[in-house]
Amino acid sequence: MPEVTVTEETLVLLLVVASLVAIGVSFLRVPYTIALVVVGLFLGLGQSFQSVDLTRDLILFVFLPPLLFEGALNMDLEDLRDRWFQVGILASLGTVIVVGLMTVGFAAGLGMDWTMALVLATVLAPTDPVSVLAMFKEQGIGGGLRTILEGESIFNDALAIVIFLIAVEVAFPEPGSSVTAADALYEFGSEVILGLGAGLLVGFVAHRLMSAVDNHLVEITLSIVTAFGSYLLADQFGGSGVIATVTGGLLIGNYGVHFAMSASSRVSLIDFWEVMAFVVNSLLFLLIGLKIRVEDFTDPHILWATVLGILLMLGSRAVVTYGMMGAVGRFGGDIPRGWLTAMFWGGLRGAIPVALVLGLREPDLDGTDAVTVVFGVVLFSLVVQGLTYRPLLNRMGLTRGNPDLEEFERLTAEALVLRASLHELEDLRHRGEITTPLYARMKAEFTEELAGVEERLSRTSLDTSAVHDRQVQLTARRLAGAQRAALADARRRGILSDRTIHAYSERIEEALEQGRIAPYDAAQLEPGLYPPGDEAD
Repeated sequence: MPEVTVTEETLVLLLVVASLVAIGVSFLRVPYTIALVVVGLFLGLGQSFQSVDLTRDLILFVFLPPLLFEGALNMDLEDLRDRWFQVGILASLGTVIVVGLMTVGFAAGLGMDWTMALVLATVLAPTDPVSVLAMFKEQGIGGGLRTILEGESIFNDALAIVIFLIAVEVAFPEPGSSVTAADALYEFGSEVILGLGAGLLVGFVAHRLMSAVDNHLVEITLSIVTAFGSYLLADQFGGSGVIATVTGGLLIGNYGVHFAMSASSRVSLIDFWEVMAFVVNSLLFLLIGLKIRVEDFTDPHILWATVLGILLMLGSRAVVTYGMMGAVGRFGGDIPRGWLTAMFWGGLRGAIPVALVLGLREPDLDGTDAVTVVFGVVLFSLVVQGLTYRPLLNRMGLTRGNPDLEEFERLTAEALVLRASLHELEDLRHRGEITTPLYARMKAEFTEELAGVEERLSRTSLDTSAVHDRQVQLTARRLAGAQRAALADARRRGILSDRTIHAYSERIEEALEQGRIAPYDAAQLEPGLYPPGDEAD
């Protein structure tokens, strides 16, 4: 098991710095994680926090599980299911293409042996758009674009780590051993299957335990066990801890939160993991900044290798997004044109490449210091791409809010709050925790207010085409999910044949692509459910 040590004094000082940075960026409008890296870089120049040692185990076993779990906890499984093809091809084939192109580039540009070039390429392959997703959340950008980038980041981490382990075995073989293509496929398959199994097992057990209690302290504790326990269990048996933690987070976020928790427990759980992600991100990006040594880039060879790494990272990302994903969009993948640039520039590198390169037993790859090169590429990615991403979104019109949609969202939020209040009020009365006169008075007030909000919502949705189209999009997705679930249940119970289920499944998918709510044409969007002009979703 890994040994991870951080002194209490260092931890407190880092959190103080992180808090001050957070206060500062609220006035400067700079992405928080990027500001942390820059501050850490300056603190490193001043020889501060020299006792801090950022290691592979610290990142993989302490920082990574809560970040993965928090991301999976808030990911809508229905959106992910609608976008599974785009996410899957970007995270799998896209990662393989990036590794291949960067391997060729490093071998040719640095004169490295191809095995060493492969190791460096796999280190730089996984994306980590934490800053990008934070901007999406701040600007209210959700739906497909956010799902694709977040899903890619989560799932290509697992694939890249497996490819990295195989690449290291090829580049640094044990005496008398060799790695064949069959060995690589077996290792990849076992990592994925064991990771899924560990995540499903721990997530299911935690879900069942959560449903047996109504105590937010116990439920939060079980979520912590799921985040770290699934990762450790998978790692112990040779599986992918990344896949395990993501699987457990998806289970808890899409089933445990909704079916095993009270409203107050759900709020407590989400708030806890938001704080956890904030603290972990703060410490991680500060430590990355502290680890970078500017003087190392005075070496001409290191400087050229870093520049080459940046060019290869951007070039391979352009091939994957504009080439591969552009083709997916042209052949019915419903990817608006404006998303491709956002996907290209949003493929930032961060924690995973740092963790992988710090785990190398031999960081000197054919005379190239891999640690310094990777830190240089990560620094460019976080600072340059991160700082220019918001202006890029503004230029493409992805952050320009529609006043009608903003008013609709405000009214929807108000209606959701009022309905939740009425629901909780009913529960309080049923449990005898509120007197009947007070219940009646509060119910009447909430009901009257809700009626007024719903009337304004109805007027907005009828009078505004943008609001109508947005509702059709969201409704079509939700109804398609319910229709798929009904067909799956019918198959399980033996009511319908596979042929009938397959035919109706195709009708559902066709309706989604064409902007219809299957199986009827009552709500129609032209030219499709995700028209190119609808880039805010």
